[in-house]
Amino acid sequence: MESFERVQRFLVAVRRELNRISFREAALGALLCVVLAAFVTVAFALALGEAHGFWAWGVLLLGLVGAGALVWRWWLVPRRRRAADDQLAVWIEERGQGFHSSLVTSVQTASLLRAPHGDLGFSPALALSSAHLAAARVKELPVRSFGDRRRLGRVGLAFLGVAALAGLVGVLAPSFYEDGARALVAAAEKPGADDDRVENAVVGQLNLEIVEPAYTGASPRRVEGSSGDVEVLRGSEVRFAGKALFPAKEAALILESDPEARWKLDVGADGTVSGTFRVGQSDRYQFQLIGETGQVIGERAWRVVNARSDAPPEVALLLPDADLEVKPDDEIAFFFEASDDYGIDHVELVVAAESDGKELERTVVASPNGERIARGDSTVSITKLGLEPGDAVEVWFESADFNDLDGPGRGKSQSRRLSLYSPEAEHDELLAKLDALVDAMVDVLADRLESPIEAQDRWRLHEYVAVGQRISTATEQVVNQLTTLSSAFATDTLASDELRAAIQEVRDKIRESYEQEAAHLRKAVLGETTVDDQVMVSLLFGANEEAANETEAGILRLKKELDDSRAENVLDAARELLETQNEMADLLKKLKDTKDPEALKAAMKKLRKLQEKLQKLQEQLAKLREKVPYENQNAAQRPSDKAMEMQDMASTMDQIQKLLEEGKIDEAMKLLEQLNKSTQELMAGLQDDLDTGGGLSPRAQQMAQELRSKLDELADGQRGVKGETSELDRQIAAEEAKKRREEQQAALDELAKEAAEVGEHLEKVPEDPLHPADKDA
Repeated sequence: MESFERVQRFLVAVRRELNRISFREAALGALLCVVLAAFVTVAFALALGEAHGFWAWGVLLLGLVGAGALVWRWWLVPRRRRAADDQLAVWIEERGQGFHSSLVTSVQTASLLRAPHGDLGFSPALALSSAHLAAARVKELPVRSFGDRRRLGRVGLAFLGVAALAGLVGVLAPSFYEDGARALVAAAEKPGADDDRVENAVVGQLNLEIVEPAYTGASPRRVEGSSGDVEVLRGSEVRFAGKALFPAKEAALILESDPEARWKLDVGADGTVSGTFRVGQSDRYQFQLIGETGQVIGERAWRVVNARSDAPPEVALLLPDADLEVKPDDEIAFFFEASDDYGIDHVELVVAAESDGKELERTVVASPNGERIARGDSTVSITKLGLEPGDAVEVWFESADFNDLDGPGRGKSQSRRLSLYSPEAEHDELLAKLDALVDAMVDVLADRLESPIEAQDRWRLHEYVAVGQRISTATEQVVNQLTTLSSAFATDTLASDELRAAIQEVRDKIRESYEQEAAHLRKAVLGETTVDDQVMVSLLFGANEEAANETEAGILRLKKELDDSRAENVLDAARELLETQNEMADLLKKLKDTKDPEALKAAMKKLRKLQEKLQKLQEQLAKLREKVPYENQNAAQRPSDKAMEMQDMASTMDQIQKLLEEGKIDEAMKLLEQLNKSTQELMAGLQDDLDTGGGLSPRAQQMAQELRSKLDELADGQRGVKGETSELDRQIAAEEAKKRREEQQAALDELAKEAAEVGEHLEKVPEDPLHPADKDA
C-alpha cells in the first residue's frame, strides 16, 4: 500500500502547485484589469469634462466585471476540475509523462483495495504492479514541471507596462489624475445665466512688476506675459495687471491660506484687472470675477508664489589656517573674506574664552558699505586678553547683512584656537614622555635578561645573533628618544639641572654599550670576525650583560629624577594655591571696605583661579601617586584621605562663590578663613609625606622652604581676617554653643532612658550562684 500512498501524495502536491499558479494568474490578471480600467476611466472622464465625466464610471465597472471574469475562468474553474484525483490523473497522463495508464489505474483501484470484501473484477497483482510502476515514475518527476507559467509571465509583463505608463503620465502631467478625478465626481449640471461657475482661468495676459525690499537696493523687475507663478524674496511687493477673460464689474484675489477672505482688486473700464500683494510666505492664489448679473466666475487652477528667504552672509577665516600656541606678547593677524547677495553691513572679530565661552572681545573690523564681497584683516593682542599660561581662546569672524525684515542675517566663520604657552604644560608633557620611555627601557631590560645567550652555546650563535639584532634595534630607539628628550629638556625652564644631566649621562652610557654590541653583531652577520664561534658567543654575552647593567642603572636613576620632579610639581602647585588664597583674602578685605562692583568681579575671578589651582594640585598629586608606592607615603595620610580633604575644600570654594553672589561678604571671609586652615593642614601633610618618602632633591628642599614661608604669611593673613570678623565669630560661636547644649541634653536623655532599661533587665536576672565553669570563664 506504500506505492498507493506515494501516488496519492504526488497528486496532492501537483494539485497544490497548479492551484498556486492559477491563483497568481487570476490575481495578477484581475489587478491588471482594475488598474487599466482606472487609468482609462480617469482619461475618459477628463476628456468628457466635468459636465459628462460621470459616464466614465461605466469603464471602471466594465473593468471590475472583467476582473471577476478572469478570477472565475483562471482560478475557480480549473480548481474545480482538479478537485477529483482521477480527473487530475487523466490530465497528467495526457501530457505524456510515461505513466502508460498506470497512474489512472492506481487511483481507481486504490479505494477498491482498501474496501473489505471488495470485488475488483481483475487481478490484484495487476493493480499492485501498476501502482509500483506509477510510484516509481512519480519519484522521478519534480512537481514544478507540471505548471505552465508562460501565461503568468505575459500577464506580469503587461501589468508592469501599464504601471509604467500610469507613472509616466503622472510625472509628465502632474494634474492628470487630480483633474480626471474632479471631472469624474463632479455633478452633471448645465449652468444657467446666473449660476456660479468655474473656469480654467478668468484673468489672462498678466504683467508683473516685482519690487524687492529696500535694503537690497535692487531695481524693480518686470515680467511680461506671466502665468502668475512667481518666486521672489520674502518681503517683496508684487504688482500685477491683466485682462479679464469674462465681462466683470468686480474682481477679487483669493489666497489658499485664507480661502474665505476676498481681496478686492481694481477693474478698469477696458476689463483690466490690477492689484498688489506683499509676499510674507509661500502660498497659492486665484482670481475671481463677479459679472454684471452677480454671477461668480472662479478659477480652477492655483497660481504659485514661492517666498525665498534671504540667505545669511558667508564669511571665511583665511589665515591662520591652523590652531596656534602663542606667547604673552604676541600679535596674531587674522584674515577674512565675506560675501552676501545684497551687500555686507559689517564684519566683527570675536574672541571667546574656551573654558566657559564668555566673550572677551568683539570688535567691528570692517564696514563695507553694502559691498557684496569684502576682504580684510585684524590683529589680536594676546596681552590685552589677560590670559594666564595654559588658557585658551577661540577666535572667529561674524558678518551681518542689511536685512531689516527678519534679520539681520549673520554668518560665522570657522574658529581658530589660541592657547597661551604654558611652561607647566610643556614640562608635564615632557615628563610623561620620559615616563613612557622608562617603560620602554624596562621592556628592553626584560628582553636582555631573558635572552637565550645566557646558555652560551656556540652551536646557537645564529639564534643569538637574531635575538641580539632585535634587542639592539630596540636599544637604538631608546637612545634616539633619549637624545630627543635631552634637547627638549634643555629649553624647559622648569626642568632641574639634575634631570638634564641624568638624561644625558644615561643616554651616553647606554649608547656606548649599544655601539659595542652593534659592532660585534655586525661582524657576526658579515662574517668579518677573526675569532671562533665560542669566542664570539662570549663577546655577545659580555656585551648583553654590560648593556643590561647600564639599562637597569639608567632606569633607576631616571625613575628617581621623575619622582623628584613630581614632588617639585606638587610643591609648586601648593605654593600657587597659597599665593592665590592670600590674594583672595586681600580682595575680600577691599570688597568689604569699598563695596566696589569691580572689586566683586575681581574677587569672583580670583575665586575661579583658586579653584583652578586646587584642581592643578589634585592632578599633580594623582600623577605622584601613580608612581610612588603607598608604603613610601605617610600611613596616616593615604590618597583617599587627601582626596576627601580636597573635595571638602572644593565644596567650601563653591559656598564662598554663592555667598559672594548674595553679597554676604562677612560670611565669605569666615569660610575663607576655614579654607585657609584646611589648606595649611593639607600642606603640612604633603610636606610630611614627601619627607618620609625619601630624601628630596636640593631644588625640592628649596621649594619646600618657600612653601613653609607661604604658610607663615597665610597664618598672618588669617589673624587679620579673624580680627575683622570678630563680631561674626561671636555670633557663630553663640549659635554653636546653643547647638552643643541641645545635643548634650538630648544625649543625656537618651542615656537616662538606656540606664532605666538596663535596670529593668537586671532585676529580671536570677540570683542563683554561677556554675564553677562559668566562674572560670
